[in-house]
Amino acid sequence: MAVENAIGFKNGFNTERLTNFYRALWDCRTTFHNSFEALNDPDGRISKINNSLLTALKLDLPSLDELPSHSKATPPLDKSHTVGVFYVLAGSAMGARVIRNMALAQNAAFKSNYLDQLIATAGEQMKLLQKYFNTVGIDEDRLICGAKDAFDLILNSTKIGGQTEYRRFQET
Repeated sequence: MAVENAIGFKNGFNTERLTNFYRALWDCRTTFHNSFEALNDPDGRISKINNSLLTALKLDLPSLDELPSHSKATPPLDKSHTVGVFYVLAGSAMGARVIRNMALAQNAAFKSNYLDQLIATAGEQMKLLQKYFNTVGIDEDRLICGAKDAFDLILNSTKIGGQTEYRRFQET
């Protein structure tokens, strides 16, 4: 719940916090969209999950930009880095459950397409992660870098309320 707490959910649920949360996840998912598309996973499941979650975010927050063009999103990064990003995004399902439960406990009106879809795909995402963690050729340092980059982008997006520039995520 680190990201969720940074957005302020530790102080309770409200729609402004949920909007900031959705925008931050939109920024991260669209920034790394090309990396998910280029990842060579069976049946393209990671890319399909990311696309379904982007669609759900768009339903919850219609003011979001359309999917990025190839010039707007980052170039695809290496497999290890991309799996690190996916690790952070897949792991946010636990936080999604907490946020949804907070809203339900307050009888708050909110759109939950994204939260519901994230929770519904959590098991499949964990299985995909396990497969990649057991894959030969995953560089742990790059995986950790990808996870850190995802957290940094999400946290920076929430602080400034919009898409951050993609600078330090380039391969080293």
